[in-house]
Amino acid sequence: MALSVRTTTPSEIERFMQVHRTGFSQVWDDDLRARNHEFLASTPGQTLHAAFDGDEMVGTALSLELTIALPGGTCVPATGLTWVATLPNHRRKGVMSALLDAHLTLAGEQGAAVSVLTAVESALYGRYAYGVATYDAVVTVTTAHISFREPPTGRQIRFVEPADSVPAMQRVWNAVQQHRAGMTNRPDAEVEWWTAKYDGFLIVAVDDAGEVDGYAAYTVDRNRSPTQHADDTVKVDELIASSPEAYAALWSTLISLDGVGEVSARCRPVDELLPHLVTAPRRVDRSHIADGLWVRPLDVAALLRARAYRPGPACVIDVAGERFRVDPSDGSVETTDAAADVTMGVAAFGALVFGGQGAAMLGAAGQIAGDAAAADTLLGWPLAPWSPLQF
Repeated sequence: MALSVRTTTPSEIERFMQVHRTGFSQVWDDDLRARNHEFLASTPGQTLHAAFDGDEMVGTALSLELTIALPGGTCVPATGLTWVATLPNHRRKGVMSALLDAHLTLAGEQGAAVSVLTAVESALYGRYAYGVATYDAVVTVTTAHISFREPPTGRQIRFVEPADSVPAMQRVWNAVQQHRAGMTNRPDAEVEWWTAKYDGFLIVAVDDAGEVDGYAAYTVDRNRSPTQHADDTVKVDELIASSPEAYAALWSTLISLDGVGEVSARCRPVDELLPHLVTAPRRVDRSHIADGLWVRPLDVAALLRARAYRPGPACVIDVAGERFRVDPSDGSVETTDAAADVTMGVAAFGALVFGGQGAAMLGAAGQIAGDAAAADTLLGWPLAPWSPLQF
C-alpha cells in the first residue's frame, strides 16, 4: 500500500465527508451534509488532513487551533484532533498513525503545548501517549421531592433565541474557562453551527446590571402515561455559568419546569455543585463517569511554567527523560540533573498536569514511579478539570 497524507483541497471536501461518514457507518440527510460542507469549507483555524492509498482517499482527520486553561487560569495554545476516520477495508494498515503524525507535526509548527481530543473509542489513543486529563459525568435529577436549601435569588431567567445569543454565550464560556482547568475555548463557528439549527430552548441568567452570566440549552422528551399524566424528561445540552448565582438559578428553573419528572445533563464536571445546593442530594445521580479530554503534552516545560501551584515543597519531576525542579513557593521551573522525586511518561503527565487524576492512583497502576504523594501535592488542584466542548 502506497500510503501518503496531505491537506485537502476545496474540491475534495465532499470526498472527505464521504470517507468519514463511511468510516463511522453514518447516514446524513441533505441538510446535515450541506451544513457539514459549509463548516469544513469556511471555518478558520482548522486543517483537513486526508490519507491516500495511491489516489484513493482512505482516512480523514481535522486539526483545530484552540487554547486550553491550566490551573490558575493561564491559557496555552493547543491543537485539537477530530474527524478521525478510516475506511473499514483499510484499518490496521497504518492509516491512523500516519494521520496522527501529520496532526502532531502541524501542532508543533503552531507552537501548541498540547494535542487534545475526545475519543469515540477509549482504547485507541493511550498507545499514542495521550492520557485522560478530564472525566465527564452524566447528571440525572429526579425532580420529585427535591428543592434548594436556599431559594436562588439575584438572577432573572429569560428565554432567548439561540441563534441571536452567540456573543453572550461566548462571553460566559470564556469567563468560565479562566477558572476551570482543562477547558478549551470554543470557536465562534462551532457554536454558530449548532445554534443555527438548534431545535430546543435556551435560557439565560441575567444579573441586576443586565449582564448575562449563565445559560442553559435544553430539549424536552414528551412522556405521557396512559392516564395522561406528564412525566417529561429535560435533556440539558449545555449549562455554563460564571457565577454561583447564575448556576443555581438555571438549575432551579430546569428542575421546576411543569410536567417534568427528570432532568438529565451530559458532559458535566465530576465535582458538580448541584448536590450541595439541594435538600435531597441522593436524587442527583452521577453514576455514569466516562473519560473526557485526552491530552498529549508537546512542551512539558511550557506547561509546568504556565500553571499555578498550591503551597508545598519543591519537587523534581522526570517526564520521559526531561527533568525539572518545580518550586511552588515562587512558581519557578528549572531543568536539573538532580535525582527525580517522581518519574512518569508523557501520557501520565498529560493526565496530571491539569490537576486531575491523582498520582497515587496512577502509581498504583504502574504508570508513575517514585513519590506519588509529592506529585499529588505538586500537580493537584482544588477544582477538578473539565472540558465541556465535544469535538
